[in-house]
Formats: sequence, C-alpha cells, structure tokens
Amino acid sequence: EMGAYYTQNFERLRRPFAVSRGVALPVGDYNFNESKVWYYSNNSKKISGKLEYLWASFYSGDRKEITSSAQLAALTQEQLGAVESRDLQALTSTQLQGLSTYQLAALTTDQLPLLTSAQVRSLTSVQIASLSAEQVQTLTTAQVATLTSDQMRELTSDQLNALESRDLQVLTTGQVQSLTTVQVAALSTDQIQTLTSSQVAKLGTDQLRALTSDQLNAVESGDLQVLSSTQLRSLTTSQIADLS
Repeated sequence: EMGAYYTQNFERLRRPFAVSRGVALPVGDYNFNESKVWYYSNNSKKISGKLEYLWASFYSGDRKEITSSAQLAALTQEQLGAVESRDLQALTSTQLQGLSTYQLAALTTDQLPLLTSAQVRSLTSVQIASLSAEQVQTLTTAQVATLTSDQMRELTSDQLNALESRDLQVLTTGQVQSLTTVQVAALSTDQIQTLTSSQVAKLGTDQLRALTSDQLNAVESGDLQVLSSTQLRSLTTSQIADLS
C-alpha cells in the first residue's frame, strides 16, 4: 500500500514557546505546510515492513522525519511517553495498531485525549481492553462516542466504571446495545441513573434481565415509562417485586 497527503495548518503563539533548552519561539502567527508519503508492504509475506517520510515547515524552521515500523516497535515506554502531541496525532491507524499493549500502557493521561476520533477507532479491541481505568477516564466524550461496537464489548468492568456520566450520555443506540449482560450488571447505580430515556428504551431484553434490583430502582421513573411491553415482559418476577 502506498499513499501521500498534504496539509496546511495555522497556529498562534500567545506566549513564547520553548522548543528546546535555551531556544524559545517568539509570540506570533505561524503557518505549517506538511507533506507525507508512505509505503506498507504486505504483512502476509515472510518479510514485510513500513516506511514513512514526512517533511514540513515547523514554526520558523523545517522538520523532516523518517519513521519505519521497526522504529516504532523499538520505542520504549519512556520514549513513547515523551512523544509530543503533533507527532502523536500524525501516527496513522496502521502505526497505532502496530503498538503493543505494553507500549500503549505508556501513553500518559495528557497524551490520550489528544488522539483523534479516527485514531481511537483504529485501535484494536485487544488494545482497547489493555488500557487502564485511569487512561479510559481521560478519554474525551468525542473519543468515547466514536468507539465501535467491538471496542465497547471489550471494555472491562473497571474501564466502564471509569466512564463519567457525560461519557455515558453520548453513547449511541448501537453502542448501548453492544454492551454484554456482564457489562450492564457491572454499571454503578449512578451510571444507570445518568442513562437517557432513549438509551433505556433501546436496552435489550437480556440486558434488562441482567439489571440488579438496585440498578433497576436507580432508573428514573420517566425512563421506566418508555419501556415497551416486550421489555416489561422480559423483567423477572423478582425484579418487578423489588421495584420501589
């Protein structure tokens, strides 16, 4: 696979920006032109690899990079944790998918929110499942909203419990319906309470039966009223008896 792109960016520095020890860029407006070409060989072959070349203007200077898959795979946790935001956002989906779970664990809570939605969607289910609860908690609502159904199903109980109420409220119908019964049962009562009426209305019968008495009682009365007759019939006798 071969490809190329060209982008134009603009940045306004409102205060001096230190690019290295003893070197700072002055306040002002800066335009960046960035070009990149890449070649990825067939991974099914015995010998394969990836090579990327980037050249760009960088504030008042120039920036050139050659990045191979071997270089990325060789990065230590400390090195990956030191990657700057602009370089992190320049990684392709193929490059991100090539990172090991050990390397992903090195991404800091400052770096993760900088990933684009497309980059987050490109992470494999195994990579998503390897993120710590602390890392998941730093994801933005836009990033959470872009998770695929396969990625949602891989979230552990600890990861789900790390999601803020604002994150849960942006989940699409497809994302909510992709949750397993084990995942639904692991949601806290506070999280259940933050679900919107449209989300509750789309819960499957198996998901509803997985709710504990405490979880069911945490559902707002207005949300219970949107349940269909099929959903209501799916509730067990003990669930109905425990409704306050």
